[in-house]
Amino acid sequence: MADFSNNPSFAPSLSSIVGDSLVEPNSPSQMTQLSFGFARQRWQNGILLSLQAAAMFGAGGFLLSEIPATPGLKIQMAILSVILIAGGLWMVPKIIVDFFGAIRVDQTGIHMEPTIVGFSTPWEEIEKWEVRDCNGTIASHCVRVWSKSVNHSHIIPAGFLCHRDLHLLRRVMLTSSPSDRVAK
Repeated sequence: MADFSNNPSFAPSLSSIVGDSLVEPNSPSQMTQLSFGFARQRWQNGILLSLQAAAMFGAGGFLLSEIPATPGLKIQMAILSVILIAGGLWMVPKIIVDFFGAIRVDQTGIHMEPTIVGFSTPWEEIEKWEVRDCNGTIASHCVRVWSKSVNHSHIIPAGFLCHRDLHLLRRVMLTSSPSDRVAK
């Protein structure tokens, strides 16, 4: 697990990654919008979560429909049905992130989309940040942003961005926010 926040020379320049037509911004106001879609593996995870949520909804709905047929188990079946349906509902935001999630960096700040389950932090609100390559491990985070106005950090789990996008995002963050904001 490598942490590149202390080694800015390791990250390749934007022009070497994206092409010579892109000029590195010197300030957030010169930046054009860049968007980093989540890695393709997230689609596979989204499909699996969709199937699991559908199974939970189906089982919960079936149990609810069978309550009149089993008078001795009404309470138990109702409780189990509610738990299954709540579990399916809990998966919906994760499914949305897997299918439609992206990181957008522009002159206003850094944003995780979709906004319903993501975050939006303006450059002036960023206290410190960290972008690291976790070699595909899911247990850790690949991007972490601390905001002055929020008590907790915003985290993008490892595996959500590919290796190339992580390096490009790190380079953009280095050129867009003061270097003293990099997490040590």
